Amino acid sequence: MDLFRNLIIILFSINQLYSQSKNDIWKVESQITKRIGNVNFNFPENFSDLDRRESLIKETFVSIEEISENIGIELKDTIYVRFVSTREEMKPLTNSKSSGMTYPHIKTCYLVLNDKVDTPLKHELTHLIVMLGWGYPHQTSNWMNEGLSTSQVNNCNGYSVSELYRYFLEKNKLVDINSLTSNFYGNSEMISYHQSGQIVSYLLENYSLEQFEELWKTGLDNFQLIYGENFLSIIDKMENELRNKYPIIPNLDFDLFLKGCMNPDVEL
Repeated sequence: MDLFRNLIIILFSINQLYSQSKNDIWKVESQITKRIGNVNFNFPENFSDLDRRESLIKETFVSIEEISENIGIELKDTIYVRFVSTREEMKPLTNSKSSGMTYPHIKTCYLVLNDKVDTPLKHELTHLIVMLGWGYPHQTSNWMNEGLSTSQVNNCNGYSVSELYRYFLEKNKLVDINSLTSNFYGNSEMISYHQSGQIVSYLLENYSLEQFEELWKTGLDNFQLIYGENFLSIIDKMENELRNKYPIIPNLDFDLFLKGCMNPDVEL
């Protein structure tokens, strides 16, 4: 008797789901796509700013060339750069409302067009190109992953990563180095990304790319073995150089900075 009752309940539930699905409204999401070289571009059909579309396409190829030159990785894969209009449209695609997201396993960047912060095209392309070239970073190298992408852009509201780090240093805003390397995404995004960006820039400017790649793949525990110096001693050296380089700290509006790297074409 219980088995029969359970069967009736299951059949009733299936019928209810089917009835609901018949009443659902199917929506058309129109896209326009074009492949140029080894990049597939995807824009919303209703995106009417043709000048900006062409500008983003140009920026893509300029960024790929600069990233490849700076990091020594040639992009051989065919990749997909998909733009959506709003953060809300990002949610069903990435389960996130971030302004940009990268999925190396499907060789795709997703980017928001209309937002108060800049479309992080070069940032996300760096993620994609590096992870296609070197693989996913070691679990202790998340700071390197985000720092590398941030250092390639090297601009937030007119400030470089070195200028921002100098400000953080002077104002005691820096994320604790243990937290930065072990719990990267648990910290203030605007500080941790740019703090890591400066450390990455320093390593790439003063040491070899091969050392950086090895650290990316094997993790922070191998830092001294790879670099021949203690991680914290290199940080100290870098900070002393920044103090000398910027005796007067940047006049940063910190509260505005925390809101993100602003898109100058969008009113706050």
